Amino acid sequence: MLTVRIIPRLELCSDVVVKEASNLQHLGADELWFWGCHSDMERSNLKSSREALSVPITVACAPRIAEVERALDAGADRVLVPAHESSLIENIAKRFGECACSVALRTEEAASGAMRYRIDLERGGNLGRDPLRWAQQAVECGAGEVVLSAFDKQGARRAPGAELTAMVSAAISVPLVAAGLLAESEFYEALGAGADAVQSDALGKDGACSLPTVKRNLAELGVQVRP
Repeated sequence: MLTVRIIPRLELCSDVVVKEASNLQHLGADELWFWGCHSDMERSNLKSSREALSVPITVACAPRIAEVERALDAGADRVLVPAHESSLIENIAKRFGECACSVALRTEEAASGAMRYRIDLERGGNLGRDPLRWAQQAVECGAGEVVLSAFDKQGARRAPGAELTAMVSAAISVPLVAAGLLAESEFYEALGAGADAVQSDALGKDGACSLPTVKRNLAELGVQVRP
């Protein structure tokens, strides 16, 4: 059985992001995600983080090739772009390889209870077609990883359900990350449903959702975590 990845997220605009990133790596983060990289200061923080870290870095990137280039030049191993940006995904895969491109598949529960892809979240969200089709199309365009997250009918972020996670995992040939998880029970459920990695903003050094605690408890449940 392959080991799974446990991934925290940080903001590049933070003045202490390099210290925080180093601490999380020391505590066992298998990878780090960063939000930002739009300003010179954020790119400088990314460069400094890259110099201090040995784990892979993924940066959520504006859907423009110039922004992708800046993030990769500054030290990102991968960029995270929206799953519907087909031309951009193809461009990234062609120029930098499929392993450099992760895609965000943000889903929302419709009034009927069906799940639909959520586009332009910052402007209120538009419901698109079935998320499975978006995931498959993104992989066909060259995405090397799909990142699945979910929102409820009121727009609040929540963990993607086990049924949806299993459906997307079975529909694609690349790794699946279940993102936006808050509780350890959600980690176990997502991994049991077929996710190859889990991402959470709640992961840290203290409390019930500390990295060491999460890894130890998942290991006791039979999940193959990395040291």
